[in-house]
Amino acid sequence: MYEFFISIFIFVVSNIAMNKKLFYLFMCIGLGQINAQDANFQQISKWELGPRAGINLLPDFEDQLQNNFKIGLNGGLAGSYKFNKNLAIKMELNFTQKGKSYSNTETDHLFTSFNQLLGTFIDTSIISSLQGYVDDGIYSSYSGYHKLSYVEMTILAEASFYKFKFSAGPYIGLLIKSYTKETLDQNIPLLDLVSPLIDSLGFAAIFVNNLINTSFPGYRQTSIIESSSSSNFTKINYGFLMQLSYQIHPHTFLELSYSRALNSYLIDKSNKIQLTTFTLSLAYNFGLKKLKK
Repeated sequence: MYEFFISIFIFVVSNIAMNKKLFYLFMCIGLGQINAQDANFQQISKWELGPRAGINLLPDFEDQLQNNFKIGLNGGLAGSYKFNKNLAIKMELNFTQKGKSYSNTETDHLFTSFNQLLGTFIDTSIISSLQGYVDDGIYSSYSGYHKLSYVEMTILAEASFYKFKFSAGPYIGLLIKSYTKETLDQNIPLLDLVSPLIDSLGFAAIFVNNLINTSFPGYRQTSIIESSSSSNFTKINYGFLMQLSYQIHPHTFLELSYSRALNSYLIDKSNKIQLTTFTLSLAYNFGLKKLKK
């Protein structure tokens, strides 16, 4: 039966790993641990080493109420040393995907924007004098989603009881990839009011409408922006992780983990937002086999 779980792990981890070389490295280290055990002693090894792979629950950007979740991937290598049958220390090296949804609103003023755009070419003092008498607000609504990929190292203290293991400890992650998707919707009441007048300008209306669309991309239709830039995110993310494992086979464990960052994943200090992640994984441990003298 355990050969079946090994086959699943090799398939899943090979799809999660950054590339084939990284996957082969993980497998070689795991197999090397078995061969390195001393055959002169008949005992159960205190060392365990093996692959793990699973899924992370990420907030769903498509759901504006943010009640649904999408799936992220995690996988890597875990090793542990047993002090006795109940206590151990475990280290994990994983590739993991995390995410965060966000939404916010901003209010600006149309006349202020016109002054910035046209002030160097024409006298906009007449336009500015109308400010305060009409609603020149630009009401912008942003909704977005960040998907972040880390190489993460975790050190856990582990306690065992019957078929259960409880682990807890710190982690530190290095950001290697990011993806951002953001939508922008803008409501500008004054432009709604003067749109018929603009359309009556004939050929000049094309120039004015192009200027409006360029300056306010979310006004007439929702603007969608996608980016792979990591410039807005901190390179290092660290926090605390708790993990509950259940032994479903002498070598195989089902793991449920919860992690919470202690620092913000955004460089912008005005937005201190921590990442939280739930993870469900399958882990296979080598090194439990008795060795004959």
